[in-house]
Amino acid sequence: MQQRGDLASWIRNYLVCGALWCLIINVHAAVTGATSALVAASGPSTGMAKAFDIAQVLLRQIVLWPLELWEKILRPIFG
Repeated sequence: MQQRGDLASWIRNYLVCGALWCLIINVHAAVTGATSALVAASGPSTGMAKAFDIAQVLLRQIVLWPLELWEKILRPIFG
């Protein structure tokens, strides 16, 4: 029973880190004037297509945050 709680805690912490990463990169893009993936997804499409595109970008930024962290920050630092 204790291990299930540990796994749930790990997943919750992973998703919280992903949500913070999503917030940071989108705020950074807004402050610097760069086009974020979220703004690009909300562009020309309409209705459900726009909602689906935005949800897809948010899901990708939250779930795959370690990959984005590597690509945007760690890769330029380490080579």
